[in-house]
Amino acid sequence: MAESRRKIVVVDDDEIKRYTVSRLLEKAGFGVVEVSTGAGALEAAQSNPDLIILDVGLPDINGFEVCRRIKNESSNRTIII
Repeated sequence: MAESRRKIVVVDDDEIKRYTVSRLLEKAGFGVVEVSTGAGALEAAQSNPDLIILDVGLPDINGFEVCRRIKNESSNRTIII
């Protein structure tokens, strides 16, 4: 049986930073979802990723607020941010 890949959400509005981090993680064998906004991060969190790498300075919602909203959902409390 194949081992399932860990899923990581990379949230950054800087396209170059997001691309660089994502490619490094993919080369290491992780499944990566890229998003560029806080709203996208909130939506991606619903897929129960193993880890969210979250930028603080996002264009729509501050990263600290995104983190707070994700952690307020009981189903998301085990997600590492």
